[in-house]
Amino acid sequence: MEEFRCRVQNKLINLDESVYIPITRAEFAVLKSAFNFILPYILGWHAYANSIKPEDSSRLNNSSSRYGGDFEWSR
Repeated sequence: MEEFRCRVQNKLINLDESVYIPITRAEFAVLKSAFNFILPYILGWHAYANSIKPEDSSRLNNSSSRYGGDFEWSR
């Protein structure tokens, strides 16, 4: 069984506390997956990804397809 540990120190009142939360591997996998999904939203990467114009990426894809495998099959 995995364990989530959190240690808090308060040097003003000389307090040192630890919190242990036991979790299973399946729960850990779910938490890891959830954090991997939400992290780009927390960092704001979704705003950058949404700001990229679709016509720019389609123009790049069309120009590179002439030099790809399609050119070989059109002979």
